[in-house]
Amino acid sequence: MDGWDRWLHYWAVLTVCATFPLLLLGAEVTTKQAGMVDPQGFRLPWHMATVPDLWQRGLGYVIEHSHRLAGWLVGACSIVLAAALWLREPRRWVRWVGAAALAGVVVQGLLGGFRVQLNALFNLGPNLALVHGCFAQVVFAALVSLALFTSRAWAVAAEPGTPEEGPALRRWSLLTAGLAYVQVVFGAVVRRTEWPLGPRLHLLFAFVVVAAVVWLARLALESRDPQIRGAVFVLAGLVALQVLVGVETWLAKFPAPPELPQLKPLPAHPQLIRSVHYLVGSAVFATAVVAVLQAYRRVAWAGRRAAVPVGRLEGAT
Repeated sequence: MDGWDRWLHYWAVLTVCATFPLLLLGAEVTTKQAGMVDPQGFRLPWHMATVPDLWQRGLGYVIEHSHRLAGWLVGACSIVLAAALWLREPRRWVRWVGAAALAGVVVQGLLGGFRVQLNALFNLGPNLALVHGCFAQVVFAALVSLALFTSRAWAVAAEPGTPEEGPALRRWSLLTAGLAYVQVVFGAVVRRTEWPLGPRLHLLFAFVVVAAVVWLARLALESRDPQIRGAVFVLAGLVALQVLVGVETWLAKFPAPPELPQLKPLPAHPQLIRSVHYLVGSAVFATAVVAVLQAYRRVAWAGRRAAVPVGRLEGAT
């Protein structure tokens, strides 16, 4: 593809990479329950440099404000990315996706700030924290999608003449992504609420997601597209990793009685494992979205090839 803008793609990938520390720090804030260590929600990004007794305020304070600082960094990267797309990207729909991703980053930042500012108002803070955690997955998936749309592989593989995926693969990939997001929501409910059904639904629904991914992998084996096969196999690997981390997270969050020592979690840091579980879950949903986009990519190109100019008499008719 002669018109491929590698620097635009590199910046999109850099923005995604900058989002990983933000997600991990946000997970640590929830795990350590440090969301309200500072009652002021909106601060300047260099606030940490102006606090003389920063480390005396505790690790939770440092993690919470590091999360805010990482949010500022991702916001700056998203602004540059959206502006660069409007200046250099010829595809209008990609430019609008960039604008939507930037709007999502802004909304996510506002949710994080108001989660602290409105904590004492009608118990709105915990509710906003739940929405903040769930919406983060949508924003992350949008940024990952931009990295995919600006890649050389996306444009080359979507050129006219390539075969379309079967309807079963397309529909099942979409269903799998939806199931993965529902599981993310159940995980957020477990982390942020005391609802007794939350852990049960989260555990049972994990079997549903695993079954959906296994069936999607079976369908992907029949595909002639290495891009969709690669995305689905990465998804399957992430789900396998998520199951392993999820078991340790479950044992750490819901410890077994002393008479069952074999069910004790590994001697690794249990809180960090819980945060990694959240991070891998974010990667699972984003990869599922990539699989959906890869599966539906040729449908869009087929529609473009089918569109032919309408003659003057046909238009009049």
